[in-house]
Amino acid sequence: MASRPKTLLERFWARTFDYPDKPAFYIRNRETAPKVIYPSVGAIPSASPAMSHRAVIIKPPAFKVMTQAQARHAIATVMAFLKQFGFKKGDRAAILAWNCPEWVCVYKAIQSLGGIAVPIYPHSTVEQINFILQNSGATFLFSNNNEQLKEYAARSQREARSNQTITTIHFDRIAEIVGNIVDRHKHTFLDWFIPNADGKLVNSPANWEAVQAQERYIECQRIMSYSDGFCGITYDDIATLIYTSGSTGRPKGCMLTHGNIAYACKSMVEHGFEQTDEDRYLSYLPLAHVFELVDGLSVCLWCGVPAAFCTIDDFPETVKAFGPTVLVGVPAVWRKIKERAEGKMAVEAGIKRWFIDQAFKNKALPAAPRNPNKREAALIGFLAFVFNCLPNKLTNFILDQLVFKKIRGELGGRLRVCITGGAPISLEVLKFYDQSTIQIVPGYGLSETTGGVTAVRPAGSKRCPGNCNRPGSTGELVPYMEMRIIDDNNQIVPAGEIGEVQFKGPLVFKGYWDLPDETAKTFTTDGWFKTGDLGRMDGIYLHITGRKKRMLKTDGGKYVPPEKIETSFDPNGLVQYVVPVGDGQPYISALIFLNQNKAAELLGKDNVMPTEANERAAFLATYPSIVKAVEQEVLAVNAKLERWETLKKFRIIPIEASVAAGLLTITFKIRTEEVLTRYAGVITEMYSEPKVKSAA
Repeated sequence: MASRPKTLLERFWARTFDYPDKPAFYIRNRETAPKVIYPSVGAIPSASPAMSHRAVIIKPPAFKVMTQAQARHAIATVMAFLKQFGFKKGDRAAILAWNCPEWVCVYKAIQSLGGIAVPIYPHSTVEQINFILQNSGATFLFSNNNEQLKEYAARSQREARSNQTITTIHFDRIAEIVGNIVDRHKHTFLDWFIPNADGKLVNSPANWEAVQAQERYIECQRIMSYSDGFCGITYDDIATLIYTSGSTGRPKGCMLTHGNIAYACKSMVEHGFEQTDEDRYLSYLPLAHVFELVDGLSVCLWCGVPAAFCTIDDFPETVKAFGPTVLVGVPAVWRKIKERAEGKMAVEAGIKRWFIDQAFKNKALPAAPRNPNKREAALIGFLAFVFNCLPNKLTNFILDQLVFKKIRGELGGRLRVCITGGAPISLEVLKFYDQSTIQIVPGYGLSETTGGVTAVRPAGSKRCPGNCNRPGSTGELVPYMEMRIIDDNNQIVPAGEIGEVQFKGPLVFKGYWDLPDETAKTFTTDGWFKTGDLGRMDGIYLHITGRKKRMLKTDGGKYVPPEKIETSFDPNGLVQYVVPVGDGQPYISALIFLNQNKAAELLGKDNVMPTEANERAAFLATYPSIVKAVEQEVLAVNAKLERWETLKKFRIIPIEASVAAGLLTITFKIRTEEVLTRYAGVITEMYSEPKVKSAA
């Protein structure tokens, strides 16, 4: 193996010193009101005496810049805070917040002192927060949500936990505590480092002795060469605990080392995901998920790419305003963007609709809201004649400018490459983006493999001058890693056959926090990590086919992979999520969750539905035409399956599957075990009734 790369921590700090004026982060500007000024002659180079009585409106920028130097001061301030409270190497500190520059500053400060960062999903319940804090042994909890901090504090007092003291702190109080200044929440954390519109700061933490001491320490570490690593941190030291999303049970803390993260970033860049500081990244998936934290944000920090931040709810507006060039997302996000774009196109009529239909020739969009009038029909006839006479390149250019450019505009209009992961993505969704010339490349990885371990190389990259995609695959193995596919006898399967996917290399995690037995079960005796995923090789491309542990076995001895049933449903149909059941039963059935928007569209605007979400979901789940339409989709799926795999019964669950309802993970995957537990009675009822032939 070649010489080890520097850690991400060392590379990040080096950039803050070497390029102090370059942008580190972009922050949404809270000062949105335009300013009106009356310039004097000479104040504006082009101003004339006549202009002195004219108002000039100055619109503030949508985003403010936080420079590398300002980021350095902010991180050093957090380090000073932690040192003030006795934080030391090996200690754990948790972060409970949506993506923001403060999140990154706290994360880097924890690691710079040799600590272990513990990200927590921002939507977590008090019970979930409590479990992670207790399990990890965290002594600090940082957040930007006062309500969650109060809830946690109240619960801690009720339970009177004497064996663990946790310091809870809101981001906005860090600087005032370090500076011993009474601010009473008048300013945000960033206000201390980024000047306002008048060029003023609340104060200047960069001049405080405690902050300067931390910056001198880091600069000294950069200049001197220490055998124990930068900041006393080695490759094997734990950088972060990533708690699995818990789709199949209680979360476990994956110990990711500084070495894991360094090689994860280096391997992605060498695989074809090279980036420059001309790129822009938008971080919106929760940073508690390894996909966003490593394959998204960490790779960008590795390459010096400035980032902006937002919540998932703010994503549609922010992505359009910011215009990122690099983006990661899960299939549910890509599908929702697609549905939103198609919804806008569906209401167009006349000439606009004709251009849309030409652009999407192979896709059946809903009927236009009205037929063209006589004038429009005549013009459409003329356009059709002209288009038939024009060369394909020219017609494609026209359609791109009139149709596909608007779709790209919804995502900011600058996207160069997007990565999808977290779950399988529909080929139909990929085709939609491909038509719109938005490149989405699939990948595969786990928390235990420090994110992406296979990925399709981006077209046009140094590693892939042409098109390296293979439909349905998760791409090629990234550099520095080894992969094998093993059968139940621990033998390597022949090419093209299905077996368990296993990995070995520097991206494989150190183990599960405080769970040595679980860790031992996850590795083979010769050191290979067992993913529990089934896959096959198509040349150099990996295809994931299902989960080894989730295989259903009927009482007749037939094995049924649930994923085969799940992926057979139309991703744009009424059925949004399906949970096949039937282990040990005579046949396979399913619990079904509706796509609420599609169901409402099917009923039409004239049908009166309840406005409250839960009542509407219950109404749709029992409406005869909806039930009949779902039955037709089940029959269509059954036609694709082996006889023993077909669904003999189904039940529509009268609730919308959501993260808030506890039925989806943060990456919008169905929490199978939770569904099976919550609706165990429904499953029992299905198998206590006679089999229904219409669903067979």
